[in-house]
Amino acid sequence: MSPDVVMARRRMMFDQVVARIAVRSGRVEPRARARADLLGPPPRRNRTSHRGSFDASRLGEVATLDVRVTFSWLRAGPVTLDEAGLPRFPALPRAPGLYRYDFGRGDDGIRVLCIGESAELSRRARNYRNATTDRSSQRTSRRIHKEITGHVTSGGSIECAIATSVRWDDGAGLDLRLRSARRLAENATVLLAQSQSGIRVLNIDTELGGESG
Repeated sequence: MSPDVVMARRRMMFDQVVARIAVRSGRVEPRARARADLLGPPPRRNRTSHRGSFDASRLGEVATLDVRVTFSWLRAGPVTLDEAGLPRFPALPRAPGLYRYDFGRGDDGIRVLCIGESAELSRRARNYRNATTDRSSQRTSRRIHKEITGHVTSGGSIECAIATSVRWDDGAGLDLRLRSARRLAENATVLLAQSQSGIRVLNIDTELGGESG
């Protein structure tokens, strides 16, 4: 049976179905929908991509970057707990910069660090102090709050260090009011620590299924 004959019979069956619907329900379903139900979906077109596979060796070099930053950690003081059991931080400036909490070495010999950046170092410390419930909207602040209180309560000590000046390799200073500048120094520091054996960094990378610190 030729395809034309098959299609003609399907159209006839379609008209019969429409007529029956009209008689039984007093209305007719939209013809486009009824036709689709009867005839089935249209055949799919072959959408094979004509683009070739990506070959990085065919790309030409347009620029080369050699990015280096340098700064020194300045000891701010210990992080302790007050009478209410909340973290008490040393005096910190109302200025942008980097911070590092050094939890020391545990029984396993692993040194634990928390490294971060903030547009205002004193405000970041207050956020960690005040994240007292699991309902806190700042999940990172709550996590670090629990790390600090748990460590100090169990007899551990934490040293806080900060950096408020970061320089390029040629000595020019970075403007730490810019988040991109702070993140550059923070990420370099975190990556360096993570690459060293015997150090665990509390910062959680988003690409590993967590949140950034």
